[in-house]
Amino acid sequence: MKIYINAPEFSDINLKRGQFVNTPEEADYRIYDHSTWDLAKNPDKDILLSSVDDEINILEHLNKVHSHHLIGKSSNIATEVERTLSILDQGDHWDPSKGFPSPISSHEVLLSSSKEIKNSIDEVLSNFDFSDQFNEQKDIIRLLANELLVNAFYHQLGEDQDRSSEIILETPVPLQLARNESSVLLRVEDTNGGFPYEKMLASLSRGFRDKTPRQDTEGAGLGLYFVFKMTNQLILNLKENGTEIICMFDLNKRYKEYMKRVSSLHYYTGK
Repeated sequence: MKIYINAPEFSDINLKRGQFVNTPEEADYRIYDHSTWDLAKNPDKDILLSSVDDEINILEHLNKVHSHHLIGKSSNIATEVERTLSILDQGDHWDPSKGFPSPISSHEVLLSSSKEIKNSIDEVLSNFDFSDQFNEQKDIIRLLANELLVNAFYHQLGEDQDRSSEIILETPVPLQLARNESSVLLRVEDTNGGFPYEKMLASLSRGFRDKTPRQDTEGAGLGLYFVFKMTNQLILNLKENGTEIICMFDLNKRYKEYMKRVSSLHYYTGK
């Protein structure tokens, strides 16, 4: 497991279990300059810390080395690194009890019909107070929840499924919203089989290259790109019967400050 840095402000910093330290002798994990990123040999565990634009991270860095862990610059970067290392050490999926400790509030609903999407989103949002965050945060969460739920339902029958028709699933789709002292968590579990890394990266790459909706399918084709762009962390847990998708939002009072972050991407396959 190696950590590569593409952030000049971190170039002289070493890491010890998620804490920045002063000397290499103190560090449990050695940090490598990003110029050697193309030599990374363990993409499911090697980590890239980056402060450059999301587009460069996806189109250049991850397309060069298919790393499962890109950590973008944010106010909580040290905490994110420490929790990522802990999960990788255990060879597990990302779990709220480890990655999102001490929730102040949490609300979850189960959806069996695509007709329940709007009301279910309204229900979970009604349980949270967003008055201490920038005005657009609630709307962003609403849009992302809708995108993830629509995909979870309509991709069950193929991407060309008519999205005006009702889809009823035998296995309900969970929608969860939670909050702790520093972040908001949005979680949706898509039971439509796995989401291969290559497909996920191709979808993000197409979004950054084209930035225009596809015309050959019912959906716009930019959903994952939009989700990634608007979150601090996009986390995917690849499981036996589907993919759990988690969005993490750092609390922020100003929209302009929030948009200065660099998005993170984590892809966990478990043991």
